[in-house]
Amino acid sequence: MSSLTSVLAMLDFGIGNGLVNLVATSDGKGGNEPIRNGISNAAMILVLQAALLGVALAVLLPRFDVAGFFQLQSSTAIQDGAVAVMAFAALFVMGLPTNLIQKVNTGLQEGYVNNVVQGVSGILGLLAILLVVRLELGLPMLIVTTMGVAIVGSLGNWVIALRRRPWLLPSLPRTELAGMKQLMLGGIGFFVIDCVMMLGVHSDNILISHIFGASAVASYAVLQKLGFIGSSVFQILSSPLWPAYAEALARGDTNWVRKAFSRSLLVCSGIGGCVALLLLVFGKPLISIWVGPNLIPSTVLLLGFCFSIVVVSLTTPLSVLLCAGPLLKPQVVMHIIAGLSAVVAKVLLSSVIGVAGVIWATGICYLTFYVGPGLYVVLRFLRSKNVQGTSLERPFVLEG
Repeated sequence: MSSLTSVLAMLDFGIGNGLVNLVATSDGKGGNEPIRNGISNAAMILVLQAALLGVALAVLLPRFDVAGFFQLQSSTAIQDGAVAVMAFAALFVMGLPTNLIQKVNTGLQEGYVNNVVQGVSGILGLLAILLVVRLELGLPMLIVTTMGVAIVGSLGNWVIALRRRPWLLPSLPRTELAGMKQLMLGGIGFFVIDCVMMLGVHSDNILISHIFGASAVASYAVLQKLGFIGSSVFQILSSPLWPAYAEALARGDTNWVRKAFSRSLLVCSGIGGCVALLLLVFGKPLISIWVGPNLIPSTVLLLGFCFSIVVVSLTTPLSVLLCAGPLLKPQVVMHIIAGLSAVVAKVLLSSVIGVAGVIWATGICYLTFYVGPGLYVVLRFLRSKNVQGTSLERPFVLEG
């Protein structure tokens, strides 16, 4: 269910991320009206998407082979599984428009509110899980409580936001086709990036299982978990700068953007180098203690993950700036080239050096086709004399 949630989360087609740029840019220009209109348009799009998705699921789910898909045997398990899938689908559809407030807060540079609400929701969700397990209420109730708590948390987030800024409430009269079209066009880039990342980066375990068998995934997955710690640190440090970049670019303050980006790149790459060094020195002993000696990775695989961590420490701060509206279009192109080339390189390199070829191919392709060109695009853009007045409606495009 958790893996399915990650895939289905892409079904907003990038509308939420497009709204982040619109809110941050409008906030930088000092106008509330575009923000109000943008929220209303985004809410209408997501409500319509939720309605269409709900109808589609209502038609398809009764024909879905729950027993075959989840390998269920007993009649009780099959019945509980069917109810759980229906509950999951219904609550996911309900949560699609309610999660919009998180993007609004991010655009207003108040992501800390999201973190507090998610933290409280996480604690309440954990308590709900313990209660359901203790009372043996079954899988359907487990789905209802965990996802229900998340929806209640989003509604609480709306209440907090509206008490501070009542004008954030979506309004039907403010919706317009032109504004909805602009948001959808702005979101397509983010949706394409999500799809390419899913294919080029997050499909490693599937690829390894297909080529080398399921047994080869274990040691790779262990290193993935350790590498995820580093990437999470980079995200925590860099993500708050996204709306700040968009706001500063809307004001034409490229000096601040240049300094903030330089510091972000320096800090993340420094931490990345330290994390990679620690993993190289202590990785094998730590894994041996954690999961046992049978899953200790080869030196080539360990070096590949160290190299990948360094590359991620560069791509994360770079992608945050490239997401800031004017630079989204070149980022989409670079992601497509890097992601597709990574898939091909993984197949070719894994046939030469084994499982380690998968992670080495990812790092090499993203360093070559994303980090290098991305730094060139950013530096050229920040040196441009035409940054003042750049907006979401006129994305930056390299000349000649």
